[in-house]
Amino acid sequence: MMSEPLIEMTPERRRELGSFYTPLPVATALARWAVRRADDTVLDPSYGGCAFFNAAMVALDEAGATVPARQIYGVDVDPGAKGYLPPLLRAGAEPSQFVESDFMEVTPCDFPTARFSTVIGNPPFIRYHYIPRNAKAVAIKALNNQGLSVSGRASYWAYFLLYSAHFLEEGGRLAMILPGAFLHTDYAVGVREQLSRLFKTVYVLPIRERLFEHTDEEAVVVCGDGAHLPNEEVRVGDVEGTEALATVLSDLDRHTRPFAASGDVGGWMRALLSPEQERLYDDLANADGVVRLRDVAVPRIGVVTGNNGFFVMSPDERDRREIPAEWFKPVVRKLAQLPGLIATDDDIDSHLSGETRSLLLTIAKGDHVPSPLQTYLDEGEQNGVDGAHKCQIRDPWYSVPHTETPPAFMHCMSASWPRIVVNRSRATCTNNIIRLDWPEAGRHPSLFGPERTREEDPWLPLALGMLSSLSQLSAELVGRSYGGGILKVEPGETSKLLVPLLPDRIAADLAPRVDTMMRAGDGHLATEAVDRALSEHTPWLTDRALGEIREARNLVFLRRRQHRADAARISDLYSHSPPSEPSIAPE
Repeated sequence: MMSEPLIEMTPERRRELGSFYTPLPVATALARWAVRRADDTVLDPSYGGCAFFNAAMVALDEAGATVPARQIYGVDVDPGAKGYLPPLLRAGAEPSQFVESDFMEVTPCDFPTARFSTVIGNPPFIRYHYIPRNAKAVAIKALNNQGLSVSGRASYWAYFLLYSAHFLEEGGRLAMILPGAFLHTDYAVGVREQLSRLFKTVYVLPIRERLFEHTDEEAVVVCGDGAHLPNEEVRVGDVEGTEALATVLSDLDRHTRPFAASGDVGGWMRALLSPEQERLYDDLANADGVVRLRDVAVPRIGVVTGNNGFFVMSPDERDRREIPAEWFKPVVRKLAQLPGLIATDDDIDSHLSGETRSLLLTIAKGDHVPSPLQTYLDEGEQNGVDGAHKCQIRDPWYSVPHTETPPAFMHCMSASWPRIVVNRSRATCTNNIIRLDWPEAGRHPSLFGPERTREEDPWLPLALGMLSSLSQLSAELVGRSYGGGILKVEPGETSKLLVPLLPDRIAADLAPRVDTMMRAGDGHLATEAVDRALSEHTPWLTDRALGEIREARNLVFLRRRQHRADAARISDLYSHSPPSEPSIAPE
């Protein structure tokens, strides 16, 4: 029986169906864990290339089943999946065992058996914005009927995972391959909580090795044992790859440890750390001088124009159109344009030339615009720019809001880690970048207290602290790993970031040196300098604690970066080189 599709799918069709076929050794390891008795019945809610059917046949045969094919059932929405069924039918299966449908529209009554002993599979990895509206409505209703629910931003796998428990008999088992989003997205918090309530024991096994071709999606094996019994514990274990998975599944309790998640300071990504590293991280999170970013700053997305191609102009085009300079404001589109710790007007001016789009059109409501600018606005209307959603809800459509200059910038996505750039320029930024602003209330005394002198910059301790190993580890735990090893921290997630603060005077002295290191591309040197200053001027960051934090950071960082082209160089740098070695660039 094949585990690959009969016809090669296009990338578009794969994305539509969320189809990534499971390697047979992985399916075999899961089936051998899930099948315990000769009379077990097995359901795959998205059987695709039938890898799990083949694996279940082997596992049932090993358990002593007389006709294993009669104990296997499945659902798939893709009519092409039936092309894999003839070997099963020849082995004794009946056509009624296989349903062509969206799994979320199926109930146990659609099968000629009662509840199943086990559900195994690889649900579709369809992100929420690709789920058809009618399919999403069906899925929501199916979960609600079971007293379950997920966030509106949940991917399709989340619905499949929770709904699968409805098909299990009491004491049954579930084994599924899920995307890394199970560990590190906000919407997965509720999914994990509900899953824990549905099983006596839940095992979570992140896989370091990429399992699927045509995608960089991280995989997590989730096993639930004891369906519909009171939950006793969640256990986690780190798995190197396909070969190691079978060993871990052969004795799960030996290869996993109990785990209690803490959503505020790292969620389930903490499962990758050792218990000692977890305890240290929690201790540092509560240390004096360590703040959460939400305590000291308000993150907001940058300027949303509705059409950057129209509202962000190059200096050359502005000159050609003879629009006066006072109608524009410098705008940063990528934080790579600002390599230092501090952004100055000199940094901004270096990009204000030629055809680089670096000027934001800023027109307030009621402004009387000059003739060249009015001509440009008329062209925009003729080209339908005013019909964009963001433009339609503005009055007038061309008056872009929130163009004020923020005191600091922070990026959302990076191959390394988020960093803060103190803004001493006149520029604002587009929505590719997060703007940090003053808190509405409750300013943290160490940053905004009345004792601060006018010469001290309250953002310097925050920007320096974000370069620390502690903040970098925090970013790994609260952010999300995307294809290509990119880390994304959404504006809402930035509020959870831990930031250790240096005393003001120390920060002011250190900032110029760190700024120089960052501009030279020596981000690692900058982190070493900040870590050293923290260990010298704070009582809680001992050399031993710093070593543990760095080890934990390297663990999750190198795991995320392992499939990039520069993975070997980065691994050598972070695993073996002394801290004084040159570094990767800050982006």
